[in-house]
Amino acid sequence: MKCYVHQDLDAVGVCSVCGQGVCGTCAVMIGGKLYCKEDADKVFGSTQTPQDNQGMVSASRRSTAITVAFIIFYIIGILGIIGGIGIIVLGILIGALSGISDLLAGSPIGFLGVISAAVTGWGVLFLVVSSLYILAGAWLRRSLKRGGLMGIAILITSIVAAIVALPVPVIGGPLSAVSVGVDTLILILIAAGWRSLH
Repeated sequence: MKCYVHQDLDAVGVCSVCGQGVCGTCAVMIGGKLYCKEDADKVFGSTQTPQDNQGMVSASRRSTAITVAFIIFYIIGILGIIGGIGIIVLGILIGALSGISDLLAGSPIGFLGVISAAVTGWGVLFLVVSSLYILAGAWLRRSLKRGGLMGIAILITSIVAAIVALPVPVIGGPLSAVSVGVDTLILILIAAGWRSLH
């Protein structure tokens, strides 16, 4: 028997109300009974996803590709937050040096002050982008399409930025090439698991 929504997928059971076949993505288990999403919504109110007791999509219903993608998003996000905090601290240290240097030179703001502001701003940008990675990962963990869409937007932006940065000596080169590779891998994972998102 095939799922009544996804005709190419085998049904994992039948809805206890309408008797139609449902696949793992369409099945909703409530109180030990299997329902299609439409009947579950009619009987119990809105139920957009098959969920466990904590309101999370169970890992057995999430595709492996999406699981790997959200884990990579979490890792990149956490490392980015750590890096962003480090960059901000570096900017503050440069600012302190700038203050001492400007005091000794008698100038209101010097070259180090500009570098300090730029480095601190770069660190804040790192924190914001890293937070978006974690948010996209959290949504993917719940198998939400908005996580996939946000992830795709972040990854495409990151790939373009890394390609633009390739020729820049300090931030480009091998680091940009690795970034493009990892981002492309995550895009492939999201595309492979897209059908398990809702």
